[in-house]
Amino acid sequence: MFTKQHRPEWPSQFFADTRGNITMIFALISLPLMAVLALAVDMNMSSSTRNKLQANLDSALLSAARESIQGGTQSEIEAEFDAYFNAMLDEMSDRVSCEQPVLVQAPLTGDVTASVSCTANSILGGFVNNEHVNFNLEAAAKFGLGKIDVAFVFDLSGSMNHASASGYNQPSRLTALKSAATSAVTQLLASNPNGSDDVRIAMAGYSHAVNAGSYFTAATGLTPTRTYTHIVNDTPGLDTAGYYSSHLKFVLYDSRTDLEIAEISDGSVINVTDDQIDYLNIGVTVKPGSWLVGNTGSIYFTFNGSDHTQIENETPYSVFGDSGGDFQQGDVPEGWNSVRAHVYEGDDRTQRYWGWLNFEFKIQTPAEESITITNTCTFERNTTEWTQATAPRIGHFISGAEAVWDEEDDDWDTPSNCNGATPVPLTSNLTTLTDYITSLTAGGGTAGHLGINWGRYLISPDWSTIWPTGSAPLGYNVPDTKKVLILMTDGNFNRTYHTNLGTSFEQAQSYCDQAKTDGILIYSVAFNAPADGEAILDYCASGGEFSFEADNSQELLDAYTAIANSIADLRLAY
Repeated sequence: MFTKQHRPEWPSQFFADTRGNITMIFALISLPLMAVLALAVDMNMSSSTRNKLQANLDSALLSAARESIQGGTQSEIEAEFDAYFNAMLDEMSDRVSCEQPVLVQAPLTGDVTASVSCTANSILGGFVNNEHVNFNLEAAAKFGLGKIDVAFVFDLSGSMNHASASGYNQPSRLTALKSAATSAVTQLLASNPNGSDDVRIAMAGYSHAVNAGSYFTAATGLTPTRTYTHIVNDTPGLDTAGYYSSHLKFVLYDSRTDLEIAEISDGSVINVTDDQIDYLNIGVTVKPGSWLVGNTGSIYFTFNGSDHTQIENETPYSVFGDSGGDFQQGDVPEGWNSVRAHVYEGDDRTQRYWGWLNFEFKIQTPAEESITITNTCTFERNTTEWTQATAPRIGHFISGAEAVWDEEDDDWDTPSNCNGATPVPLTSNLTTLTDYITSLTAGGGTAGHLGINWGRYLISPDWSTIWPTGSAPLGYNVPDTKKVLILMTDGNFNRTYHTNLGTSFEQAQSYCDQAKTDGILIYSVAFNAPADGEAILDYCASGGEFSFEADNSQELLDAYTAIANSIADLRLAY
């Protein structure tokens, strides 16, 4: 017989009383949880701090690299780096500290490297006995990555002789330009290690035209010294009128055809052809309405004084004779002639003598007028390729200055000389470039579109055969190659040669559009320029960061320095 057993009381009591269990479990796991949380927070904070310091290190290194490009000494390079890096580090001093950075410059290439060890304060690390987070940072700036062809384009119009800013003792704009351009060129070429020509610079100046100098023939197909001819007096008939009589009409005839060439007046100039000059005659009739109508029986002519005399008693009255209007061959020479008509009432100089009328007139045959000029000024290309920087060749040359015959003044209009500054093809020779800058003078109008064109020609691969050996521009598609155009003006683009292509402003827009399509980076500097001048440069610039404005010599220097720094940055890699 089974009897009922009693279970012990303690197990059920144990499971039934749970009031202290949660507290005990939390106490067991709270320390690991807090350690994990602290680690996560610290990792996030240190990662953010590290990223900021890395960006700061990169920027400081770039600043030091620029100092190196500009020829700074080792101490100057280190000072530039320390000043930049420590300025940012001071703003973070409450949460990070760094040892003195190590800066190393390669003696041959100019490449610069930097490294630094830093310690970030832990936010919650004290809970797990980890109060600091240590890390190392490195950065490198390498020079000579690729090649750059740069074209400087200078406005050399007359306004560049004006002061660069208001006030007394201000340098001229041209003087300010020379200083700023020299600084920029020196800075750019300093980045060429070991005398390399990875960075090459070309230059062109413009006013109302561009002086092509020794490149004139290749660019235009013309010789610097050339002769122009024009045929004058080549249209038979009255060239210049004078005083006409109200009584008698004098007419010059071609005796071969009996056709009128021109009516003669006192002081008139008449053109005849070379084959007409030996067959001229003069016929005279009484004009309707004159009181001489019905009162004229004969006219006695004297031609060129006593050279020739003739009595005529039948209309038309002819100086050299006729038969009912069939004129005889006369002798009316080139140059000034005079004819005097003595009018009588009766035949054969009888009855009343009514008086005389005298006319002086000039006969001229076609003549060749010639002029020889020596001029190397050039303008825009007036062909289907006018917007492009393609190679000059037959039918596609750019325009050269010409002598033009002025029909109104009967004389030549000769082209004015342009600025003496001729283009400098691509070179890395600092002396060549600075000598060119020093020699610049200013005068004339502002054909800015021509400056843009020549800047493109200097770096266009299509012009490679025009420039000397060593100055041939690199191809647009050569790997690691960049092309840069730096435009500058102090005025409006206001001069054109081929007006059918649009204004200088409009042509400049088209040229800049094509240049950017070709892959050329365009920087622009508006120096004391009016609104229209700033507008075209803003349009041409490759972006807002490529456009600069300057109102005085210091701002101009700053602009060119910034451009040189920007171009140098194109050759840096981190």
